[in-house]
Amino acid sequence: QGDKVPRLLLCGHTVCHDCLTRLPLHGRAYRGCICIIRCDEDETHTTHTASMYCTVCATHLCAECSQLTHSTRTLAKHRRVPLADKPHEKMLCPQHQVHAIEFVCLEDGCQPGPLMCCVCKEYGKHQGHKHAILEAEANQIRASILDMAHCIRTFTEEVSDYSRKLVGIVQQIEGGEQIVEDSMGMAHTEHVPGTAESARSCVRAYFADLHETLCRQEEMALISIVFIRWDLQNIKAMHICMHIMFKDCRALGKRGPIIILIKLTSPSFPQDNRVHIGPKMEIRVVTLGLDGAGKTTILFKLKQDEFMQPIPTIGFNVETVEYKNLKFTIWDVGGKHKLRPLWKHYYLNTQAVVFVIDSCHRDRLMESHSELAKLLTEKELRDALLLIFANKQEVPGAVSVEEMTELLSLHKLCCGRSWHIQGCDARSGMGLHEGLDWLSRFFHGNKMDV
Repeated sequence: QGDKVPRLLLCGHTVCHDCLTRLPLHGRAYRGCICIIRCDEDETHTTHTASMYCTVCATHLCAECSQLTHSTRTLAKHRRVPLADKPHEKMLCPQHQVHAIEFVCLEDGCQPGPLMCCVCKEYGKHQGHKHAILEAEANQIRASILDMAHCIRTFTEEVSDYSRKLVGIVQQIEGGEQIVEDSMGMAHTEHVPGTAESARSCVRAYFADLHETLCRQEEMALISIVFIRWDLQNIKAMHICMHIMFKDCRALGKRGPIIILIKLTSPSFPQDNRVHIGPKMEIRVVTLGLDGAGKTTILFKLKQDEFMQPIPTIGFNVETVEYKNLKFTIWDVGGKHKLRPLWKHYYLNTQAVVFVIDSCHRDRLMESHSELAKLLTEKELRDALLLIFANKQEVPGAVSVEEMTELLSLHKLCCGRSWHIQGCDARSGMGLHEGLDWLSRFFHGNKMDV
């Protein structure tokens, strides 16, 4: 590589290109090092600057002295090289000053001072020890250092890459200022909201809607309590009037008109002993089923006649649906596994149970069968009607109503109970009104019988 090519200065030293650019300029030339190697053959040591090195004599020579001192037949054979190619001087053994260090001892006890010469290896304290050549051991250590440096460089690059990614993710979450161009081509900064801000806005909006819904339901409950009290007072007054009229008519001996008057003015009492006043009969319905079966979607489809993307129900939803001569108060209870033990708190005075099953999930049919079997053993629901909605019938591959009846053994499971299974699709509304028709026919016939 270009930055590794050595440059020979006039002083005899060799530097790389990077170090060469750091040297001070002297005119148009680089000023060399202050330390100048003098010629060993120059007795005055003032004028001659060494530029060559004799590998045999181990002396530094200038060009003039190299020609004069090595002009004989013997000395001319000596190898003379430029100072840039001068071989490295070997370290001398501290125990034997005339011998160079050439070996490294590999014994654990000699690690504080492992370097040795040939005399230490053969006759000194390292005699008989395992050893290796110094140059080979140095090359191995140098290679391991280079590998470690490469690993460190790679790890540093990965850390830098992950840091950049983390900065981008943090900026995406928190948002910030971004430079954008308008229609006129002018650049200006614009605040870009992050995902955290959007999530906080969604949570605030959700809880604001929830608070508004609770306030509205509380207001409706208070109004309903006022009307119920007023209706109870009217019923009490009607009974007092009827009692007085009955006494007066009995005193006159006219019983026929009294019986007709009682039938016309008496309120209706269904099987749950709840009083229904007015033209529409109020029915309490509880919608149950596994999570994701479509209970909330069915509720809002019946209430608003439109499809709404549902959110997993945490707790319950309650809506009033008027259909023909009935007024259904439908309680939609969450179906997650942790919420199912809370179902029993909604059973009191329940006149109909709507159990929703997802027809697309065959692997959860047995779980639905188990929950339905537990439901039918509750004493508070023994007189309640059972309407089973086989939801998502329009999805390809859904279990048909007949197949579901056989798989769940509904004829055996619901023996001795009024029940009906109805295929439906909550998105389109297919089959929902047919299920309400079945409930309406039952309660209308029950009211006429009373």
